[in-house]
Amino acid sequence: MALLAMDQLAWAVAGLRPGFTVGATEADLRAARDRGTVAVWAPYTLVAGRTDLEASWRLTSDSLALWLAARIGASRCYLIKSILRQSARLSAEQLARDGVADQAFPAMLKDAGVSTFLLGRGDQQAFIASLAEPQSAQSCGAAID
Repeated sequence: MALLAMDQLAWAVAGLRPGFTVGATEADLRAARDRGTVAVWAPYTLVAGRTDLEASWRLTSDSLALWLAARIGASRCYLIKSILRQSARLSAEQLARDGVADQAFPAMLKDAGVSTFLLGRGDQQAFIASLAEPQSAQSCGAAID
């Protein structure tokens, strides 16, 4: 049910702006990237019924984002939370202990091998700038290790 709720949210978010589209498969996501549009991932198609992903509340959209990033060969992944970020480097284990990320996140981060950053309240302008100038993206948000 959680995956279906994420799919519904993907459709709602994609409907907010022109140029946003829903991507349910890797082909959908790549096609959106190639068109220069923003793909909002609807995870049910890729995730439901998999035996290699834990089907529990320990694994949420935080870990699923890392899983997808690794699967599609992304160079980085951003975890966006409604917290006030207070440092430039954070531990995945501490984020999980504090309830900022899910309990499966630290192991998924190690498995994914994707540079991951936390963005919080007040990071919007830095994130927008990093999208305009990808070489500055490494300084956007807090690095998670």
